[in-house]
Amino acid sequence: MQTLSALRQDPYFTRMFAYVHVLCWPILVWQINRFFGALKRAGITNALYTVNRWGFLKLVHLGDREDPNAYKPLPRIFRPLTDESYASALPRASKSGSRLPPG
Repeated sequence: MQTLSALRQDPYFTRMFAYVHVLCWPILVWQINRFFGALKRAGITNALYTVNRWGFLKLVHLGDREDPNAYKPLPRIFRPLTDESYASALPRASKSGSRLPPG
């Protein structure tokens, strides 16, 4: 359970605390901890909710659970820029700034 000071400083909840009356902040903290704890236990990652002036959260829409069998692509692995495959066959530019070979 997160404390009132920790939730108050969290940028995600700042607008909620600005909207709710100061005397109702303990209700809001209790509702936030209860609501997000239930979502975490259920494995739900998305939810749409509203907050009223007294600090009560109302669930509007519940998102889907994350499917454990869903396809997850492999993460891309990039070679370092010092890899030989990035080398070029073109000659380097001269120190005078000319890109064309002398001739």
